Amino acid sequence: MKVLIVDDSDIIRKVMKTFFEDFDIEVSTCGNGLAGIKSTLEEKPDFVFLDLNMPTMNGFDVLKVIKSMEQTRNIPVVVITSLNNQNETSELLSLGASKVLFKPLKKKEIVMTFENILGERVLSEMKVRKLFGKDQEDNDDDLSERAQIEIRVAMVKLFLKTADLRKRDISNFLEVNNFMQLKSQMHELRGIGSTIGYPRLTLLSEHVENLLSRDEKLIDKGEVGEFCEKVISLIEFIKEEN
Repeated sequence: MKVLIVDDSDIIRKVMKTFFEDFDIEVSTCGNGLAGIKSTLEEKPDFVFLDLNMPTMNGFDVLKVIKSMEQTRNIPVVVITSLNNQNETSELLSLGASKVLFKPLKKKEIVMTFENILGERVLSEMKVRKLFGKDQEDNDDDLSERAQIEIRVAMVKLFLKTADLRKRDISNFLEVNNFMQLKSQMHELRGIGSTIGYPRLTLLSEHVENLLSRDEKLIDKGEVGEFCEKVISLIEFIKEEN
């Protein structure tokens, strides 16, 4: 069994890779859409998890290409997104996505999606007992709660390792008007926020990303700087709280 994870967030790639490897599943990861298409074609994974919002080539375009090629069109693709947008979801399903999942991802939801699409209980039967013990095997509510806590703790730990660097990068990119790199940083924080349980980080980062999506001549550096400071303050708050 082989799974491919395509996501520009290194944190999400690491957490999902660790999750699936604990089920003895072979995992490949890619940080951008073009690499994801190449890996899907070359490796023929049994399952693809695809982030929707990626720079350069987004999930829509990657999904269209995968489903247009004879060699890959039958590979199940689950799209992951930060926002629950019904129009986007409908379009993704019409393009051939098997399922659309919303961040923050829940371990139980990943397991159910995986098994529903493949029609097998490959994950539940292999590792539930190992991960949570015999007493938890049939307790869905407790399993879901413990899984969510486990994922969030792992994500927060990974985020904290890069928190100071992210703050410095935001300040430096803003100081030298490197709006492209700043936008990329905000895009990644947008995906991370909900995943680690801080939706305000997602909202603030998304707002800055939208401000930076304007024509460069129309970007108000003062307004961008104001919201960047809010993002930096929130990152510091998350550090202190954890």
